[in-house]
Parts: sequence; structure tokens; C-alpha cells
Amino acid sequence: LMKHNLRLSATRRHSSFRWDRGTMEESKERKIRVMQWNTLADGLAQHGDFLRVSGKHLEWKARGPRLLKTVTEANADVVCLQEVNRYEDWFLPHMQEMGYDGRFCAKPASPCERYGYPVDGCALFYRTEYFEQLSPMRCICYAQLGKGSSQRQVLQVAHLKDKRVAKELFVVSTHLKAKANPESESLRREQVREMLKLLSKSIKNRRQTLEAGGVVSAEPAVIVCGDFNDVPQSSVVRAMLSHPLGFQSAYPLNEGFTTWKFRTEGQKKATIDYIWYAEGGEIGLDSTEGLASAESIGRNGLPNEEYPSDHLALVADFEW
Repeated sequence: LMKHNLRLSATRRHSSFRWDRGTMEESKERKIRVMQWNTLADGLAQHGDFLRVSGKHLEWKARGPRLLKTVTEANADVVCLQEVNRYEDWFLPHMQEMGYDGRFCAKPASPCERYGYPVDGCALFYRTEYFEQLSPMRCICYAQLGKGSSQRQVLQVAHLKDKRVAKELFVVSTHLKAKANPESESLRREQVREMLKLLSKSIKNRRQTLEAGGVVSAEPAVIVCGDFNDVPQSSVVRAMLSHPLGFQSAYPLNEGFTTWKFRTEGQKKATIDYIWYAEGGEIGLDSTEGLASAESIGRNGLPNEEYPSDHLALVADFEW
């Protein structure tokens, strides 16, 4: 009797294991992992006035491999990067080797140029095994959208299809105006408004196209990533939270920080990087990877030997 019970128990565990495995595979097919990271441009690292950072940790030969290691370990399906200026010779070939495709969106002018380094911008990658583009990825300078022709910041818009579940996803990656002053905050707020206006128009046009073909479309999945250069209490973040698409932050807005550095002007330790998702869309938030603590980073802040950027990487899992 005891042997019989043991065999029966073993059979049940095996049966249960097969069922769990199938559920896990199905769950995996319905998940999207997204990474957001300002990688700190080559040139801005060496001339970024990082008071407590050894110069050897700021050179590309030290930082490049560590940046790539962080991206690789994140194992994301969609990767949004800012302050990229080693795209053609570094990020693109390595990302393609790992099964990604993407596009670089250069700023029309970049502070990197004053130090003799290439122009920086945003780069958006997606895993080709899972996704295909439904339309060419758009690269837009905010000067094209707003009144300020001097705006050098850019955004990318990707319209993707998840081949595993035949569902569509809009992804935006952006880097907003820097500097902590009222004029810059006003400009960032206007950039957010213009970005969301463009995004809403893209969604509306897609819905009309589908409906014209007799397809009734649900609210699309929408994810917005970026270095917003502003804190959760700002009017910039309020503009995101108050939008009709119902944006929510993947990470709690009142916990931790995404950048921490010591410069001549003082210490900056704040949340300014975000992964947003439209709560009323077809995807929901599943989980997020924890952010590094001040203790794990060390008293000298970012970047350092272990953390190659002055920003932390954000990684969130979503589910259809």
C-alpha cells in the first residue's frame, strides 16, 4: 500500500509538472519585458563633472562592456536607451548578435560634439523573434512639433506586432529637456503634451484603419519610456498621469531614485526616469526588477566601477 501510494504520488507530481510547464510556457508567451536606461553618452561621461568618480571608470573601454553586460542580463524584449552615441560601432552589432533589431534617433545637435565625440540620441530595440514592425519606426525632433525651434530633444515611436499573440503595441522612447529651472520644466511639460498628442493621433489613425477593414479594435497596448529629467511631484509627471490614456508608472513614484551623482553644483539624487503604461490598454503590469539602493552603490554615487551610467536601468514585465 505504501509503495502504491508513493507511485501514485509520483505520478501526480509528474502530471502536475507537465501542466505547470505548459502554463509557464503559455504565460511566457503573454509577457513582455521592457528596459529603460539612460546609458550616459561617451564624452559626456568624461566631461560630466562627476566629482567622486575615478577617471578610469568613465572611459569607454571600461564602460562599454559593462553597459552591454547590463543590457544582456536584463534580457528584455523591448529596450529603450537614451544618450547613445556609440550605436553603429557598438550597440547595434552587439544587439543584432543577440537577436534584436532597432533604430537610432540622433539629436540635431548634441553637447557631445563640443568635446569631439559623436552626436548622441535615443535607440530603441526589439526582439525579432517576438516582434515585427507594422510601420517604420519614427524619429522626431520636438522642434518639429512645438514652437521652439531651438529644441534639440527627440522621441521615437515604434508600432510593433507581438507575433506570439497577434496583438499590437505602441512604444515611445524619449529624452526630455534637462536643467532644473522653471523655464526648462515648462518646456518639458510642453514636450510631454506634444508627444502624447502625436501618440494619440497615431493610435486614432490605426483604429480608423482597422475599423475601415471591418476589424473592431480594443484599446491598444501603449508603453512610454524615457529620461524625463523631472521628479514625480512635477507638472511634467502630472501631465502624464492626467492624460486620457490613463498612464501609470510601472515603478512606485514615491520610492527610491533613478539617478544619483555628485557635481560641483551639488548632489542630485532623484527619480527622473520612467516606464509608463496605458492602464486601460491591452496589457497590465506584472512585476518590476528592484532598483539598486544607496548602500549597494556606495557613498560616491554614480557612475562607478559596477554601475557604468549615472542613471539606473529600469526593467518591467507586462502581460497581455
